[in-house]
Amino acid sequence: MRLHTRLLDKARARTLLRGAIADREGYVPPYWIAVAYLFLGEKDNAVQWLQRACRKNDPTLGWMKVDPMLDSIRSDQRYVELLRIFLKQAVYLCH
Repeated sequence: MRLHTRLLDKARARTLLRGAIADREGYVPPYWIAVAYLFLGEKDNAVQWLQRACRKNDPTLGWMKVDPMLDSIRSDQRYVELLRIFLKQAVYLCH
């Protein structure tokens, strides 16, 4: 029963996430969509949304280095590269 409930919760979360992505009225920063995908265990989708956040200069990326919600992908080379790019851009913008 517990596994069934967890699967239903994940299915509902995915439905809500798809709705948030498709909603043209409200804006959800790509960073938070990435975090939602991490909670669902979908690291590839999370990285793709972090890449999108980087391309769009999402201001919430400022949390990327310290946000504990990203701990599950810190060793992923794609994350490491995104963090390097973001920090390089941040230093450039400060000078």
